[in-house]
Amino acid sequence: MPLELPQSLKDFQSALRQESDRGCALVVAAFLDAELEDLLRTKLVSNVEVADNLLGQSRPISTFSARIDLAFLVGLIPANAHREFHLIRKIRNDFAHSPIATTFESQVIASRCGQLQCLLYEGLSPRLSLEQSAFLLLGTIEHARGEFSRVQSPPPIDLVSIKTIGKNLQSLRQGAMKNSEERE
Repeated sequence: MPLELPQSLKDFQSALRQESDRGCALVVAAFLDAELEDLLRTKLVSNVEVADNLLGQSRPISTFSARIDLAFLVGLIPANAHREFHLIRKIRNDFAHSPIATTFESQVIASRCGQLQCLLYEGLSPRLSLEQSAFLLLGTIEHARGEFSRVQSPPPIDLVSIKTIGKNLQSLRQGAMKNSEERE
């Protein structure tokens, strides 16, 4: 039995068909970026304020690139998906930073699309390659949502024990320094 796409993905796919080439690349990247942010938020310790301080607009992990790298480094996406996300990010940047009308048939963009590997079919046009790769990456994100559980915050530190350990280490360090001075 074929897998039924959720309505949100059907709407996304339908919207892409109506976009210009530039619009398609920008919408695909924005959608993947938002999905990665959501994935990270659902897997990190549940603290909205801290998550917003990292993932919110103009914050350390607010860029598509940073989210791709973090998702990879914490084991939510595999290396080949990490590479694929970055290719889509570069394609988005090629469109976004070009002052002239650009299409998927331009040499640079067609070449990047030719490097995409998350494809079910070969010989697709550059635009269809990008769209298909995006849908397979969305499947990777959905898999990670189900596969990995949320990180739990560790229990509070026993500050009395930590202070005792710190004092013991300081005493050991002072003793070692004293012994070193006596040898000289």
